[in-house]
Amino acid sequence: TRALLNTVSGKGKQGGSTITQQYVKNFYLTQDPTVSRKLKELVISLKIDQQKSKDEILAGYINTAYYGRGASGIQAAAQAYYGVDAKDLNVSQGAYLASVLQAPSQYDWNSATDTGKKLVKERWAYTLRNMVEMKWLTESERTGLEFPVPQKPKPAQGMEGQAGYLVEAANKELEKQGVTAEDREAGGWTFTLTVDKKRQKELEKAVDDQLESKLDREGNKVDATVQAGATSVDPKTGKVVALYGGEDYIKHYISNATRQDYQPASTFKPLVLASALENESKTQDGSLIGLNTVYDGTSKRPVVGSDTPFAPQNQDDRSYGPISVQKALNSSVNSVFAQMIVDVTPAAVKETALALGVPDKNFPERPAVTLGTMNASTWDMAGVYATLDNHGRKVTP
Repeated sequence: TRALLNTVSGKGKQGGSTITQQYVKNFYLTQDPTVSRKLKELVISLKIDQQKSKDEILAGYINTAYYGRGASGIQAAAQAYYGVDAKDLNVSQGAYLASVLQAPSQYDWNSATDTGKKLVKERWAYTLRNMVEMKWLTESERTGLEFPVPQKPKPAQGMEGQAGYLVEAANKELEKQGVTAEDREAGGWTFTLTVDKKRQKELEKAVDDQLESKLDREGNKVDATVQAGATSVDPKTGKVVALYGGEDYIKHYISNATRQDYQPASTFKPLVLASALENESKTQDGSLIGLNTVYDGTSKRPVVGSDTPFAPQNQDDRSYGPISVQKALNSSVNSVFAQMIVDVTPAAVKETALALGVPDKNFPERPAVTLGTMNASTWDMAGVYATLDNHGRKVTP
């Protein structure tokens, strides 16, 4: 596509890097986001731009990029999604794989949310539209193409239940430490997980007792789409002692514990309070905010002192009237924390959240974020809560 060619030539950007830089990161370096790695990436990219043609660079990129389903490279991706060799992919299938590259966990059709499916269809159509503009495809050929729904992922032996999610989480952690899939496949390694068998069983039982047993997946369409994810961290050591990625890895292989395309929602409220305490913030009438501070818990009450209007509804539209911060936290009262973030300021809350470990650095500074509207995984939020439990000393799972 034109966008792809622009990126290869350095005229466009993809996630802050040219295709050449992405290729260098995939093939020559680790994914470690350090300054030294970035400098090496830039130097190698400049050399490769001089030594290789754009077609060679693009070929190198698509043969090293990660497409999801454990597939690195277009050949592995073709097999994982369509059960064919790369040379046998049709135009429609190729356009889908080009689209899924941007966000494999979000765009894999078999595990995507309704929003994810809508977005990947739009990217698929955009790719084909650009192919028509580039004269690589005629308008009539484009009109005759239908969206190529991928095959369901094939189960891996020994990865049933939670095992696959645990292996995937361990592999992601190893990647962060510079141990690539190629390194692991070369052999000679022994990896020991920090998971506690007893706590793992307790977590799985808790999900079954508190969620799965109360759902009607066969008779209720909403219940059929409900997914659970959980991460348990030792706040003293940062060790992940239990993890729940979904109902079964071979049925839903994208881990709900580590994916970052969901919102933390009301689990973000304690961070607003933490920021208030850290900054010794005061209410609109000048009172220091603490657990005994009384707020107006009326549902849909407009916030005071903000240039951005905001009046969230409480759950079930319940109004609490005057209520202490402690009780408002226990009952997750939206109207109280909407006012509190205004009192603390969204900018200060964002600074606290990032310091505690919330990964989304681009969430807006506005009152609505008190409802946890940014992106974060249960893994991320477990680290945040572990840090709070550890008296503010940073804990990274």
